[in-house]
Amino acid sequence: CPLTESWKDGATQILTERLGLKKEWQVVHLLPDLDGCRFTFEDNCKSDGYPGMNTAYAIQEIRYRVRDPGHVGVQVIGLPEGQEFATAEGDFNFHGCQDDAGMTIG
Repeated sequence: CPLTESWKDGATQILTERLGLKKEWQVVHLLPDLDGCRFTFEDNCKSDGYPGMNTAYAIQEIRYRVRDPGHVGVQVIGLPEGQEFATAEGDFNFHGCQDDAGMTIG
């Protein structure tokens, strides 16, 4: 359907918007685990945005693997120590920022 986006584009966009991970960073550090992906379709669901109207949801769940958990660039997601990190919706974390080159600031 020409009105839908690919799962790859959607995943890239959500990782950028919600976690602040630039597309270039994702390409270097993340590898989609295609065996861990799952697609579900929910039909005839109550719409959150339009009360009284039913809708359908196509849900694509994607699992990613970090290429090198010890790489300095993955500190923005708390690796390799397993440190907490903030999302774009959470509290600001000085260790979770990227400069224009994708390197950790802080």
